[in-house]
Amino acid sequence: MASQTNRKEHIIFKKGFRIGEPEAEADGLFLRTCFVNNGIIEVATATDSRQCILLGRTGSGKSAIIQHLIENHKNVIVINPERLALSNISNSSVLNFFETAGVHMDSFYKLLWKHIFTIELIVNKYNIRNTSEIPRLSQILSGIFKPNRDKATAFDYIKQWGDSFWIDEEHRTTELTRTLEKRLEGNVGADIYKKAKLGVSGLQDLTEQQKQDIVQHGQTAIVDKKQMSSLENVTEILSKNVFNDQNSPWYLCIDSLDDDWADDKIRFKLIKALLETIKSFRCMENVKVIVTMRVDLIESLFERISSPGFQTEKFSGYLLPIKWTRAELTDLLSKRVNYLFEYKYTNQDIKLSEIIEKKMNGKQSGIDYILDRTFLRPREAISFFNTCIDIAEGHPFISAEYIKKAEYNYSNERVKAVCEEWSRQYPYLKYFLDVVRNMRDGVEVAHLMNDRFKEYCERFSDIAKKEQFPFSDEAANSYLDTNQYGLTFMQSILNVLYKVGVVGLKLSPNTQRVFSFSENMKIEKHHIEKTTKVYVHKAFWIALCIKSPDGL
Repeated sequence: MASQTNRKEHIIFKKGFRIGEPEAEADGLFLRTCFVNNGIIEVATATDSRQCILLGRTGSGKSAIIQHLIENHKNVIVINPERLALSNISNSSVLNFFETAGVHMDSFYKLLWKHIFTIELIVNKYNIRNTSEIPRLSQILSGIFKPNRDKATAFDYIKQWGDSFWIDEEHRTTELTRTLEKRLEGNVGADIYKKAKLGVSGLQDLTEQQKQDIVQHGQTAIVDKKQMSSLENVTEILSKNVFNDQNSPWYLCIDSLDDDWADDKIRFKLIKALLETIKSFRCMENVKVIVTMRVDLIESLFERISSPGFQTEKFSGYLLPIKWTRAELTDLLSKRVNYLFEYKYTNQDIKLSEIIEKKMNGKQSGIDYILDRTFLRPREAISFFNTCIDIAEGHPFISAEYIKKAEYNYSNERVKAVCEEWSRQYPYLKYFLDVVRNMRDGVEVAHLMNDRFKEYCERFSDIAKKEQFPFSDEAANSYLDTNQYGLTFMQSILNVLYKVGVVGLKLSPNTQRVFSFSENMKIEKHHIEKTTKVYVHKAFWIALCIKSPDGL
């Protein structure tokens, strides 16, 4: 065992010791005490900065940042998409009927978000928590909105909603949806509306002329210029008269967009409308919308969107990528280790270097060894370190032996985690991993296209047909003629493995090895050639039985 000089002998890792939890929702105590600010907070909260979409992969700290804002800043409103009952929109037979007919719903979705933001600001500003507070709210808003005709029109927009609307988040979305359905009924007439209530099936017996009429009249109902104008007036008046203190900004935070709060069919359309609403809502200079999004979600969003006028590059200035350096993650682990022992039984400062191996195999430190097996994200560093503590139970020191033992569990968990993280986009990822399983790190693509790959192609083709995965034909063709078709299928496989971070690629002798999560370099399939070298990330070496390039 390596030298353990300067170790505090009274320190013992006991059963249940942890340096926090990988998920922010369960990490309250350590998150509050040991938060490491890597500069994101200042940018995210700056109302004069457009950057408001906290972009990162699972475990990068998005939810932790929102939690930190809630606990350390005033005027923070958290909007949970699931509590808004947005699934009611996808479940509406009437709206499905009109959208399938060809009516564009984008204007309604944007109105919905702006409506939600505005009402949330009013409710939280004046602390409306039950219906008994409604008369007080009406009196306050009356004084703000009534002095002239424009303000009176804006006040009419607010007055039209019932008392429960101000208390129940779900009711707000439902009420706005019902209002739209009534307008649609008025525009198309009773006979067509009866068919609309049947949903998509109601379109089956309609003539092309009837469908065109439905689109024309339906679109008029969707784009209600009077309603939009009134809501614009409301936000303008609130900006000038209520939310006008530069020293007291307000934040609308939206987390959990990655969850299943609505069917994918409608979810991506609502997220697209959210992004567009964020741009227009910047008219309220002292209010900032902050959204967390996973990288795979926004990539899927941009791939699916094809509507006119929506240019993905226009949103690049709103993105705030979350990146961590090794020094920042070391600081994070150090603070948590020190707090663990301070919290458990000692007031002494415990340095990270005092309780973990300084040299692994006579080379790098134990901390560097751990960080090499992460995507440089807090969740992975915390998870690996907790596993090390479990292995070191009853001992005062995390030795190289314990780190190596912990790596077995950690590596297998990382394989499960990456497959779960990308399950929506790549449900076949676990099968693609078999292509690099047991390989020697750093081999050329040509080396992978062997008899084993030919057998794999036959096996995957059968699985893809059964599970209705893509690439079934590519796999079948590769099996029949690997020389002619094998590279095409291999390019598809490695392109996916690169995107999710499992492999890094060295495209040519003159280029560096790159991993997608660290370099943010987009590599297309056609960039990958037979001479491209493939490197599996060290987080997966144990689980995938990867052989070291030097044979050790």
